[in-house]
Amino acid sequence: MSKLLERISTVSHQARASGHLLSLPTEIHHVQEGEFKFVVRVLGNLKRKSESKAKDPNFNPFLPYEKELFVGDAPPRHALLLNKFNVVHNHLLIVTREFEDQTSLLTKHDFEAMWSVLKDFDGLAFYNGGQIAGASQRHKHLQVVPTPLEIGSSMRTPFDKAISRSLEGSKQEEIRYCEAFPFVHTLTSTADCRDLQAAEAAELSFERYLSSLARLSDELMPSAALTSQMPYNMLATRDWMLMVPRKEECFKGISMNSLAFAG
Repeated sequence: MSKLLERISTVSHQARASGHLLSLPTEIHHVQEGEFKFVVRVLGNLKRKSESKAKDPNFNPFLPYEKELFVGDAPPRHALLLNKFNVVHNHLLIVTREFEDQTSLLTKHDFEAMWSVLKDFDGLAFYNGGQIAGASQRHKHLQVVPTPLEIGSSMRTPFDKAISRSLEGSKQEEIRYCEAFPFVHTLTSTADCRDLQAAEAAELSFERYLSSLARLSDELMPSAALTSQMPYNMLATRDWMLMVPRKEECFKGISMNSLAFAG
């Protein structure tokens, strides 16, 4: 177990015992669609989270954050916090120490913080770019959940094989598409970032992030290129980065965030 996971485990145990970590119970179901076996978590009770939101719609849980949820620092400008209302164990938030809006573009500093976590924690990082993309808080934060998404699986996500096929033979900076995905997206490799220092990995992945946003904006919203006007989801592992533009928050009344595109 890595030092970061040990720290997450220790803080989780203490926060759960003190009542500051309020895990949401779920039932796991599987849905087979073509080659993909989707993992669906059905929440049994949203009362805890709903009650927290009802107190003050402008409440910012990150300024100040609950010290009982603090895991550590993510240089240069972020704090690592436990997700107070977690659905999966060891769900980590990468939060800017100063207020930045969740609709703003990610920065090199954001990617450096992300890579400082992924170096020590083999997980799935994601960013919900605005409310339409499933963000429930205005204060900018990335999130990381442990992989594999389903315990015992040989793949980080159900999409890994299809993504690997799509990236085969690609140049590291090349924007590709996964033929198995019936939605607009871009796909780039991050495999060359794994052995770099976090700051160096951030430089490369930030450039690919901007290129992907520009490609999506040119295709869908030319006037929104490289601005915060286009809602989107960003998902990243040590091997790939997926970008998905959004036009609706909900599907059949259910809010969908980045994990809806992780399988």
